[in-house]
Amino acid sequence: MVEALRAAYLIELTSLSMIEPRVVDIVARWDDPAVFNRIISFLATMHLAGPTLDKDLVEPLAGVGRRSMGLFLAYALAEAAFNAGLPRAEGTIDINRSDVSRRLGVSRTHSRRIMTLLKTAGLIADTQTADRLTLTPAFAVAYEIYFAGMFSMLMAAIIPPEQ
Repeated sequence: MVEALRAAYLIELTSLSMIEPRVVDIVARWDDPAVFNRIISFLATMHLAGPTLDKDLVEPLAGVGRRSMGLFLAYALAEAAFNAGLPRAEGTIDINRSDVSRRLGVSRTHSRRIMTLLKTAGLIADTQTADRLTLTPAFAVAYEIYFAGMFSMLMAAIIPPEQ
């Protein structure tokens, strides 16, 4: 279970490092048990102290974080934008929805539900081509808001408090 958690957080950190270069060093040190333990301890404290923390972070992304693999689908969309050379998670991308579903280990129906949430929130839009969609400027902003929150928590966990 711990390894699954480590892998999930590594995916989040790797995604964050795409838009925040200061996280690259943390990703590089992820196998250091002290780094992982400090982050997990801090996040556990935050979750106990602030039960709305997750809600505040995932609301900009239409609440997809409350869906199984929802944030990972959003990461896959952003990753496609970055891999296409776009400077941010905004613009028209090529995305094979079946391949993404298979890669995430969820059904195409579940992926469609998440895509519908994103579309209803105005974060993505279909194109006339089945394997293309548009990430709207609102998607880019929501993605950056989510990761700004993640980055703030990460920095608070990694940087020791001043004495």
